[in-house]
Amino acid sequence: MAQLRITIGTSTFPVACSDGDEKRVRELADEVEKKLDMVRQHLAPTSESHALFLTALLMADEKDDARAAFEKRLASHGDDVQNRFAQERTQAKRLEAQAVARLNHLERALTELAASMVLPGQEPAPGESQPGRPYEPPAGAPSTEPSAAPKLLSKPQTAAPKAAQEAAPTAGATASNAKPTAGPQPQS
Repeated sequence: MAQLRITIGTSTFPVACSDGDEKRVRELADEVEKKLDMVRQHLAPTSESHALFLTALLMADEKDDARAAFEKRLASHGDDVQNRFAQERTQAKRLEAQAVARLNHLERALTELAASMVLPGQEPAPGESQPGRPYEPPAGAPSTEPSAAPKLLSKPQTAAPKAAQEAAPTAGATASNAKPTAGPQPQS
């Protein structure tokens, strides 16, 4: 603990402070001394103790004014923060509602697509969706961009892909000119 002797006006005071705080305590004492000089010049105190009293009162008033100004500024920033938070919350709710609407739309589209699928050898039941018929969203449903929505086939594919036809051996093919096919080959 550091021990200082601080002179303000005509009086000297012993002051204890933490080690390393000596410079700060001296700076504060200099501030008090400047205010005391101003009080002596402008207010005509009747004694040294009266001058110290007026200096303390003046500094307390300045501190209170600074605190009030800070609280006012803080309150105005607090309102700004609260307004910003309310805007962000409103935007988040709007985005959530849009996401839910899109997910519901996709769920309906996937349900329709699954219902329209017919397993090989099965015929769709009367009144059910036909294969290849695209899903039409109900009126008022949110629109999806065409690039984001899956494209449904307009006609079911019944013919084998061209690559598979080329890979299959023809009726007169021999082992030497037959094209290889994927998968295990039956033994002849």
